[in-house]
Amino acid sequence: MIRCNFSKVRERDMDLLFIQAFMSDTGFAELVVSETEFSYRPFSIVKAELSQSIGDLGETDIIFVIEACGVRHGLLIEDKVDAPAMPDQYERYIKRGAWGISHGEFADFSVFIFSPEKYHELNEEAQKYDHFISYEQFLKYFDGKDDPISIMRSQQLAQAIKKAKRPPTADLDQAANAFFVRYKEYQKRYFPSLNCTTKETSNGWWPHYPTRLGNVYLYHKMQEGYVDLTFSNAARELPAVEKLAEWLQDHGISGTKAVKTGMAGAVRIVVPKLHVQEPFENVGEEDLRACFSAIQSLVEFANITELASSISALKRTK
Repeated sequence: MIRCNFSKVRERDMDLLFIQAFMSDTGFAELVVSETEFSYRPFSIVKAELSQSIGDLGETDIIFVIEACGVRHGLLIEDKVDAPAMPDQYERYIKRGAWGISHGEFADFSVFIFSPEKYHELNEEAQKYDHFISYEQFLKYFDGKDDPISIMRSQQLAQAIKKAKRPPTADLDQAANAFFVRYKEYQKRYFPSLNCTTKETSNGWWPHYPTRLGNVYLYHKMQEGYVDLTFSNAARELPAVEKLAEWLQDHGISGTKAVKTGMAGAVRIVVPKLHVQEPFENVGEEDLRACFSAIQSLVEFANITELASSISALKRTK
């Protein structure tokens, strides 16, 4: 087998790998586009650009513009190996996407982050992005091919994953971290069926709960007093999210409403605010139960919906 060694894999190297692969490898492009609403639909590539800077809105690592169903759609991609996240990085991607719409670049857009799984797991800013594709997913794709270029890309990805350090994070807020550690202990003791993936080593401002329903996940925005079941890239489908919120209310999950959060849409339940700068012991049991009951109700709804979808997709066998 051809062996390729990289003395040091930088993010610019990975940017070039991704843009070249997207432009030259149809399967790779389909893997990326499958994360959007255009999954399994024919599309053409209109534009690809590296390092687009827009004044004080900052820089987008990679932009692809595709055309599908007669609509131009922008894919704005942040690529990370181990560099720290910049303040409000995700929010500036949303603003640059809006700039692209206003300047006729595309009619709508999706925001991605590409990174090693370890980076995404440990970095709270990275978890805000609507779409995440791990280096490990790309590695699996290229490992399934035997042409020289794919072998080289596979080895470059493997070395990037291996060399990725634990990303630098914002200064740890000791009070918030102490609160979050106790929060997770409570969750594990009284609501063990939930899977909070935010690490105890973080500030834990927005504990993250994945669901089985694809890119549907839940944030507990503790200080704001919100539990948001978030549907990636669904802001433009807010009427549908509103109908879902109404259905949930009619079927016993009270207090739900539809909200727009960046490019996402969410079913929100207002819950008691948790003051993370104060001792966890100051939080009343009733408030904690209200928060976790709302989280559990929405996560269970998403999971059972995925189960029903999986059953309906089964093919009949003779």
